[in-house]
Amino acid sequence: MRRPLFAFLFAAIAGCSLSLGLNGESNRPCQNGVCLDGYVCFKDLCVPKSGAECKATSDCPNGYCVDGGCELPPCSDTKKNYRETDLDCGGGFCGKCGDLKGCKVAFDCKSQVCSDAGSCSIPACDDLALNGTETDLDCGGDAGCARCTDGLICQAGSDCTSGSCDGVCQPGACIDLVKNGLETDIDCGGPCKKCANGKTCLLGKDCTSLVCTSGINKCAVPTCSDSQKNGAETDLDCGGGACQKCADAKVCAGGTDCINGVCQNATCRPAHCGNGTEDVDESDKDCGGLCKKCGLGDDCNRDSDCGSNNCLFGNTYCGP
Repeated sequence: MRRPLFAFLFAAIAGCSLSLGLNGESNRPCQNGVCLDGYVCFKDLCVPKSGAECKATSDCPNGYCVDGGCELPPCSDTKKNYRETDLDCGGGFCGKCGDLKGCKVAFDCKSQVCSDAGSCSIPACDDLALNGTETDLDCGGDAGCARCTDGLICQAGSDCTSGSCDGVCQPGACIDLVKNGLETDIDCGGPCKKCANGKTCLLGKDCTSLVCTSGINKCAVPTCSDSQKNGAETDLDCGGGACQKCADAKVCAGGTDCINGVCQNATCRPAHCGNGTEDVDESDKDCGGLCKKCGLGDDCNRDSDCGSNNCLFGNTYCGP
């Protein structure tokens, strides 16, 4: 009675092994990384150990018998077997399948898109998948997709709407050496600093000269007749040495900026004999020449400049 009982137990164990699905067709997962003797856990599935004895492919759960031994699915046997969705690819076991190859789910495809017809779709810029040459979802790369917005992954400035890339697309800045945002030229114009002569502009306020030449949209070189305070001018089209002298009440940096030669508190003032400035033909402040006589020790140019009528030491200062 023992032999029949032993045979029964052996058959039961064998049946149990098959019921557990420890073969390639049923794709039984490993139990805590462990499989029964003769099997190995490979990519979370129990499959026959390489070299397990076989005489025909039917002896191997994975249907692959070479030189008397079962082999693990090689994904390079030029056969569509095991869990592959197409020849040596897909199924989560082999590599991803190329465009138009068979698939069951998106994970089977390099494009990350499996069509309803069961084939891997060609990458597109509107397929809601990061594929092709895209640097982020449906943007970037050189396949004609839209540029990526700030914060998305990029490889070069050309991937970004801002034109600025540091691993991810950066917001347009006035110091990134890229023409982006509302700039009219590289890092100038718009909200950035004013652009130098010859740079692109839209409005006069984009330029240091405050003049944007219409038609060519370039910042103009300052002139003394452009109706703007620019260049070295101290006020509108005057002062600064290059333009005409400024009239009274105009801004000045010195007497040379003013028609009358008097600049007080950065403003051109009228010339007169009580303005605290040596001007016109005065020999000292507010005295001499056409003004009142100068006192003892004041500068003089002639005897008549002095109240004493005595300009000493070669017309230097008034004496007694």
